[in-house]
Amino acid sequence: MRKIVCVICMIFCFTILFSGAVNATSCGIKLNADSDGRIGTTEASYALQVLSGVKGGQPNITLAKAVCALQTAVGMPTEYTEVTVKHFEGIWEGNGKFENDKWTGTVTLDLSAGDNGITGTITFEDIPSSDIAGAVENAEFSFYVPPSDPECAAEWDVTATATPDDSLKKLYLRTSGIFCGGESDSFSATLNKKE
Repeated sequence: MRKIVCVICMIFCFTILFSGAVNATSCGIKLNADSDGRIGTTEASYALQVLSGVKGGQPNITLAKAVCALQTAVGMPTEYTEVTVKHFEGIWEGNGKFENDKWTGTVTLDLSAGDNGITGTITFEDIPSSDIAGAVENAEFSFYVPPSDPECAAEWDVTATATPDDSLKKLYLRTSGIFCGGESDSFSATLNKKE
């Protein structure tokens, strides 16, 4: 009951503060619940529901982004850094696992930023590296993952997204699609930037 009252109070505060609305790209919040291109009361209410655990999804809504949006709405200076292709440059490495498969291992992204997006390689432990390329939109790098085995090419259809955390020192990698053998699966990993 206390949690519900707290959420209602927060929604009310957000509603008042966001009644002026800010641009939908402010603070990196990727929301447009009512398709008007602005962050207003609908989006603020939804963001608070996600943060409080009432609604699922939208992993890119973080407390830092919500606070930044509040500061922007009331005219306060913010310390939020808008994510660009440059923030993805470097070598990222970490452990991950497939949802349906028992395989767990290390994945490495070696990324370079260019004028038209990001290029690089993805390596799953002992499997040879594959070339990747994609674009960054709303602080998320999206790309196609090519098959490591040419015999799987006809059935293979795997895409991935990589999203940095607020510190810009971790990437949350998620891949999903149809893998070898026609199996639908997903892979998740948390990658740390190598210094």
